[in-house]
Amino acid sequence: MNPKPLCIASIVVLAITDAALAGGALSAGQAAGIVLISGPLAAWSFTMTDWWDGPTKMSLPERQLQARDEKQKSTLEL
Repeated sequence: MNPKPLCIASIVVLAITDAALAGGALSAGQAAGIVLISGPLAAWSFTMTDWWDGPTKMSLPERQLQARDEKQKSTLEL
């Protein structure tokens, strides 16, 4: 599954909710219900995309090991 469309759709829902709340079309409780669902969904789907390079992609110790291995390979090739 590609999480990018889900991320974009969740952000659009949040923007529409903000506009509807500002325009008086939604009450604060209705807007809060929407935000409680689409906010975490937007955050989670963003972390699953390649737009975000965070700890879910590769943990810090793995990155350090990978950087060390690449450094050792480059010094061995010289």
